[in-house]
Order: sequence, then structure tokens, then C-alpha cells
Amino acid sequence: MLLNNRIPSSARNTAVWLCSLGLTLSITLAGCGGGGSSSKTEPATLPIAQGNATSQATPAALPDTEAPATETSSNEGIAQTDTSLTLSIENGFQFVSEYPVTLVISASDRLGAPLANKAVSIYTVRKLMTEDLETIRFADEKFYQASTDNLGTLSIELMLANHIQELNIQISAIGIENSKFFTIVDKVHYIEFN
Repeated sequence: MLLNNRIPSSARNTAVWLCSLGLTLSITLAGCGGGGSSSKTEPATLPIAQGNATSQATPAALPDTEAPATETSSNEGIAQTDTSLTLSIENGFQFVSEYPVTLVISASDRLGAPLANKAVSIYTVRKLMTEDLETIRFADEKFYQASTDNLGTLSIELMLANHIQELNIQISAIGIENSKFFTIVDKVHYIEFN
């Protein structure tokens, strides 16, 4: 009460307004970090390596834009780029990093009856050499899990990374071989547990 009597109401309102303005600006500026934008656009360029010479394929240039400069390394025949807008691509480079594989898994017991609703786990396999360099240890990483249908089958299509060359399939069943390793050589693999 004492403070309200000494300060005129117009000054008090101005002080409150300035404090709230300062607080609003500081919150707005602190929350709006990041870079700005530019209205200038540059066309993407892609050097095409042909032997030791390099030519550039550039889309139709926009007015007032410059193509980034590149230097050609004489010993490799691959263009060294100054910016991330130019790319150097070696011959034989694979743009695809994964491939499809279809697995058809069937499971039956020793009498031939289907193993329905059994858990199937698929692991990727990496071979690691042990310290003695004579034995190989397998490192499995679970990749996929599902269950068989009423007929004891499971058919799935997986997208595998290019570096995966071997899989381990395990089925939760007793009385049969329940783990199989196999190397991927075809697009479709038939695996039977019985």
C-alpha cells in the first residue's frame, strides 16, 4: 500500500508495460534460435567423371547465380568439391543400401503335424575371430520376431542392409532342431523345421 501511494498510476502502468514487454521479447528471442533463410537459390551440380576429365551437368541456371568451383585431382580422376552442393561419384557406386529377401518358414513336429503359433526369431549374424585366430564366434542381433500361423508357416519379406549376408532363424519348439544358420544367396529362401 505504501508503494502505491508514492508512485503515480501512469508511471506504475508504464513500468508494468515495459517489464512485460522486456519479458516477452526475451522469451521470444531465446526460443527463436536457428539460422536465417536466403532468397538466393543455387542449382545443384553433379560432376560426371569420364576417365581423367570431369564435366559438370547443371540444371538450367537461375539468373544471378554462380556454379560452385571444383578442382580436379590429377592422381585419382575424381573431382574434389568445395561445397556440399557438388558430388563426386565413383564408377560402380551402388546407390541402394538394402535389398529384399523373402523367407518362407514351415515348422512341423516329428510326426508331420504343423507347429501352430510358435514364436520365430530372426537374427542377423556377424562372424568374429577370437583371440587365437582359429575359431570363429558368432554375434547375433535380433532383427525380426513373429509367430507361425495355424498351418505352421510364416512367410515374410524383409529389407536387409547390404552388409548382412547370413541369418540365424530360431523357432520356439521342443523335440526338433530349433535353430538354423544360412547364407543369403537368393531372393527367396525356404526354411523347414521338422
